[in-house]
Amino acid sequence: MDDPRSRARAAARRPWRDVWRIAQAAVAAGVAWLLAQTLLGHDQPVFAAVAAVVALAAAAGARGSHAVIMLVGVGTGVLTGVLLVDALGSGAAEIAVAAFVAMVLVTLLTDDTLALIQAGAAATLIVAEQAPGSGVVRILDAVVGAGVALIISQLLLTPDPVRRVSRPARALLDTLADAVGRVARAIETSQPQAAAAERHRAAALADLHALREAERSAAFISRTTLRGRRRAAELSRLRRRLTGADALTTATWTLLDVTARHVGSYARDRELATALRALAQEIRSALDTPQDVNGLAAATEKTERLTAHVLLANRGKAGGGDDGQ
Repeated sequence: MDDPRSRARAAARRPWRDVWRIAQAAVAAGVAWLLAQTLLGHDQPVFAAVAAVVALAAAAGARGSHAVIMLVGVGTGVLTGVLLVDALGSGAAEIAVAAFVAMVLVTLLTDDTLALIQAGAAATLIVAEQAPGSGVVRILDAVVGAGVALIISQLLLTPDPVRRVSRPARALLDTLADAVGRVARAIETSQPQAAAAERHRAAALADLHALREAERSAAFISRTTLRGRRRAAELSRLRRRLTGADALTTATWTLLDVTARHVGSYARDRELATALRALAQEIRSALDTPQDVNGLAAATEKTERLTAHVLLANRGKAGGGDDGQ
């Protein structure tokens, strides 16, 4: 339910969700500032720190492209500002003209909003300061900041695209296995109410959604980062093995729906409980099979066979009841 308390809890979780990315951007800002001061002798290298933060605050996989796009925007803005401040001077009207021209020019190079913002901001600062040589200083600072961001995002702290996909994939398999195991326990203990798996169903849908989001993110990382390119082949193999995730999820819930409706008829049915436990283990370890074996497809096939067995058994019991009458 979207109540104030739920929104407050969600808001409280957001910083912890992004704390690693925030920490990287903050550290990079300090490093870029120190490098610009030490190597270039700049007293106040604001653009270096800002460039590092802007690039690393982006989502994983987009940080390298953010750094390049930011440099395009800053360079366009600085050059525009330098040319216009020499021709027009400095003032409110001149700042407006510089920002307008810089943003128009950068749209000829890219349609990215970040470049548009950086071009307008850089042109505004150059005209406002009207300091000789400030344009070159700003560009060098931005290069230092972007360079720090690229080293961090492309070499040091690039997310592993394979791990990014395998974690939610295993979470999904664990959720499905737990739900199957729950029904097995309900049969063993003769407690039909324990077979309810709505909580697991909601969790599985969330896990499946997280898996698809992770696959898209990992594909982007594999195209745009050095580490991602090195892991691209392994990521491709993993994604091929996960093509049956939707089918396995559907087959599992079909089995659980069929079994849960008749769990009372299978009270203490050790054979069915054992089969369900074996299936749960097979689902949980579906990614641990050899590369040439599609563990998800095998688990799906076993799930469908067990579903068919339960349906036939139910019909047999129903037919036996009719004959008895």
